[in-house]
Amino acid sequence: MVETHTLSFTDCTPDADGNSAERTSFVCEENKKSSFILSNIVVLKVRTMAREDDEVATGGDKTSRTISSAAISYSTDKENHNEIFLFGGFELISNVNSLQVFVTRDELKGEEYLTSCKGVRARDLPHIENEEQMILVDDLNTVDWFKFVFASPGGAKPVFCVRLVFHVPPTNNIAPPVFVRTMKAKCRLNNVDAKPAVAAHHAHNTHHLQGMQHLQQPTAGDMSNLASMMSMMQNTRAMSHSISTPQYGINHASNSSAENMTNLLSMMAMTHNTNKSAAAMQNQTDPALQTNTINFLQQQRAQQSLEKNHAEMMSSIAGLGMYLKSSKEKTMKSLESMLSQMESRLSQKLNVLSCRIDAIEQQLSCAKLNQMTDVEPIIGGNAKQSESSIIRERQSSEQSTHDGTSD
Repeated sequence: MVETHTLSFTDCTPDADGNSAERTSFVCEENKKSSFILSNIVVLKVRTMAREDDEVATGGDKTSRTISSAAISYSTDKENHNEIFLFGGFELISNVNSLQVFVTRDELKGEEYLTSCKGVRARDLPHIENEEQMILVDDLNTVDWFKFVFASPGGAKPVFCVRLVFHVPPTNNIAPPVFVRTMKAKCRLNNVDAKPAVAAHHAHNTHHLQGMQHLQQPTAGDMSNLASMMSMMQNTRAMSHSISTPQYGINHASNSSAENMTNLLSMMAMTHNTNKSAAAMQNQTDPALQTNTINFLQQQRAQQSLEKNHAEMMSSIAGLGMYLKSSKEKTMKSLESMLSQMESRLSQKLNVLSCRIDAIEQQLSCAKLNQMTDVEPIIGGNAKQSESSIIRERQSSEQSTHDGTSD
């Protein structure tokens, strides 16, 4: 049965019962074999722990902080043992504004701190439908979301595990849950293409072993010399045995010892010749092997420097993009605040002008009323004077007519 390997996002924070390790599997992005995404929103548990660095600042009292922890790992379905994979970075959107990154490069040494990341406020995000919302909050669309972009320094590196520690800001002394809205991990899983450095190292070792085998492989002349040496050694043993036998005479023993010395000298000469031929062959092969090794090391260093420069350039581009986006947001905010201030000032000025115009209109209406009240008594007095003069004239005319009749 073929084992299934999965890249998973594991909640490492234990709950009240001590249970942890809730896994969510990544899904490979379409047409991208080194890009993996989370298909759903992930809710992480939180826990409170004391801060050792604030003990002195608070006069001996340890303050607390709320954190949440999750890990990116690559393992089989049956075993919990993590396997090595190449980690290049990640992009995620969460409701926390800071996190730390820890990596485990060697299982014996344990994890080590890598870096800290600050999130940038994410805007214009798509609306979350009701069926995707969690029960823990009423509306995820009102949550402040922050975006994180991280690229591995020096390019993708082989790791066993990547752990993310989210720092949760308290809200009214209540720690909200940690939501990972979206996440994209840049990883190359365990295959031939996933480990170019390991494959190159294996190829170098294979080439070195082949060269050593080529150096150590005996030739036909060496084999014949070795056979002659073994036959002479057997003859020497037989002769020494015959010397120790009493049935042979003294003359035969002396002849055997002379032959033994001759055979030993010939064996030493052949051994010397064999060592000479092996040393000559090694001297002929070593320069080529050394040249190949030097070329391989130079190519490996050049490739590593190119990967490092590429990773630094990508990190710089990502940082520049985030800086431009944040500066654009700050500029828009400042423009909006300036426009609102100008609008409020203009409205205040218009209100003052309208009040002044109303006061002037009231003054004009009052002046008109006063003029009308002053003109009416004058007109009335003139009318009375004209009536009295008419009456007097009538009386005088009547009196004059009366006097004329009396005469």
